Amino acid sequence: MPRTKFDKDPPVDILLAVMLERKQKLGMTYESLAYKIGVSPVWLRTLFTTKHTNDWSPDIRRSVCRILHINIQTTLQMAEENQAEIRLG
Repeated sequence: MPRTKFDKDPPVDILLAVMLERKQKLGMTYESLAYKIGVSPVWLRTLFTTKHTNDWSPDIRRSVCRILHINIQTTLQMAEENQAEIRLG
């Protein structure tokens, strides 16, 4: 079915955009990046082209960011409805 003007575009994966930019600026290929991480180049290319970085394994995501010199920080945010269920003590 063709796209219409009512179709919503998926949200932009900012981390993936930064990874691709850094990979290009550093002159790295998927093969060289995969070698440094210790995974298959085909599998890494598949991750980059088909999956959102939130769906990547945290170890792989951290490794890619470390190799590309990208500092990431993970934050935890509680949903309002779940806060009432959490009781300390």
